[in-house]
Amino acid sequence: MKKPSLKHHDLKNTNRSVVLNLILKNQPISRIHLSSLAGLTHGTVGKLVNELINCGLVAEIGSDTTTKRLGGPNPILLNITNGPLCVAAIHIGVTFLSVGLVSLNAKMLDYETCDLDRKWDVETLLAKTIDTLQRIVLRQNLNFPADILGIGVCVGGIVDSETGTVCWHDIPFMRNMPLRKLLEEKTNKPIFVDNVINAQALTESIFGCGQSSDSFVFILIAGIVGCATIINGQIIQGHRHSAGQIGHIVVDPNGLLCSCGQHGCLQTVTTHRSVLSRARELFETNTSPYLKKLVSSSAEITKQTIITAAKMGDAECTKILELRGQYIGQSIAQIVNLIDPAAIFLGIYVPNPKYFPSSPSNKNYIEEPSVNEADYILSDIEMNSLMINYTNSAYFKANLIQPEFIVLGHESTIIASATIAINKIFSDDFNSASLFSSDITNE
Repeated sequence: MKKPSLKHHDLKNTNRSVVLNLILKNQPISRIHLSSLAGLTHGTVGKLVNELINCGLVAEIGSDTTTKRLGGPNPILLNITNGPLCVAAIHIGVTFLSVGLVSLNAKMLDYETCDLDRKWDVETLLAKTIDTLQRIVLRQNLNFPADILGIGVCVGGIVDSETGTVCWHDIPFMRNMPLRKLLEEKTNKPIFVDNVINAQALTESIFGCGQSSDSFVFILIAGIVGCATIINGQIIQGHRHSAGQIGHIVVDPNGLLCSCGQHGCLQTVTTHRSVLSRARELFETNTSPYLKKLVSSSAEITKQTIITAAKMGDAECTKILELRGQYIGQSIAQIVNLIDPAAIFLGIYVPNPKYFPSSPSNKNYIEEPSVNEADYILSDIEMNSLMINYTNSAYFKANLIQPEFIVLGHESTIIASATIAINKIFSDDFNSASLFSSDITNE
């Protein structure tokens, strides 16, 4: 049987998406280089690029002056535009909701954050989200139907990214929520949903440290601990959409009770909150005389208090820090042993003060006391323990992958949400015809 051929406009839409995706992942790039990567003629690439420029998705940014040419002008370089076309981003955490607008180059345009009340229901969450998004769009003088290409959503839970359903979340009303369907009905925009760790890994793959590697593991240490694996540029989701739940690997069977119901999960000893909890227990039980010298109540204990006590000779505080480094290091080693990735990225989340801006340009907002970044990043004691245990536990001693550490702020989760949408909108299998006016797509 003769294989049915693609219709001309279908082929053109596919080629346009290929070109758009290649510009996104190789920018700045010339038309000549683009033609080579896409396997398309110079003429075809030229026409497609002109359409992308005319509709505002791509911009010329000047000549390539890095390469000497024997004759003729230097090639013109192309970039994804910085506006006004953009994507909306929504991050639904456990304690807060963030909504923002992000350029197609993953640059923050504007955002707001508010507390997320566990007593809300689905309709309240959706109403708060849409109201905030409309307010931001209005503040930026944008046209929602014309300028917002799609909406990316990341959630701190288990997500079926194919259907956009939140399978599990710490907040009960979020569980089994068909989030994509609900938001599409409210916004009439393409919605893309994934969990926050996958979204962060995807951001590193397209815009960050992972651009030069198509296979790597990203580990996040925040209020939760988890990892995402990217192989050949694709996130490994798992059969039940829960790949990478390393935070719930039991490392201490006699340890603290985890939110999942098990005792001694990795995240009960490696999150910032768990470190403070253990130190405050030492204070309350009079196990650490050094902490008593430094603070008058357990509520005053910070990460820096623990580090200071450890350096004063407090064996118990030293143990807290060393154990944290040990468990992180051993976990990284086991991932390397199992997957053998090209790179390992360890993201340490540093929360920003909550704020409610009227405009990011005039910074007229309510701000809580500033966050000390040093309280969240790994101390020397933790780093030494991490690297010793990582090296000792890894099977590959020669050419051992050195973990790369990334400090992530609150804005990173919003940009990660946007990246979910950007990646899908620019992918080869997305119907790019929806981004263009009828006079371009209908021939």
